[in-house]
Amino acid sequence: MINKKNFPNLLFCIFFIFLIFLISHRSGFDLKLLKNFYKVNYGYDESMTIYKRYHFHANEIKKLVKKYKILEFNIDSELLGDPFIFESSYPSKYNKNSKFYFSKKELNNCILIENATKINLFKCK
Repeated sequence: MINKKNFPNLLFCIFFIFLIFLISHRSGFDLKLLKNFYKVNYGYDESMTIYKRYHFHANEIKKLVKKYKILEFNIDSELLGDPFIFESSYPSKYNKNSKFYFSKKELNNCILIENATKINLFKCK
């Protein structure tokens, strides 16, 4: 039985659980994230599948940074506003004076290292 002393606590717990479900529903939370939290890069990979059409270049930059073991890089001013690039390429850092340069366009005074689908990696002096 529920007595009058425990009723406010019980009501609070029910309300709290209801709010958790409401927040998880609105934010698109998926239980797969909890089940697979121990897998390396699972959250990143899952978010990139959702936002792939917006941040496709961030995934390419991540692969190139890893492939060439780039510690510092510079990027085209057109790409500077995308935080996914900096998040995905961590621990590599943005450095305006770096010799490695990512761009969607061709650069005349730099050597093309690799041409990915939408991003080019250059080595500049």
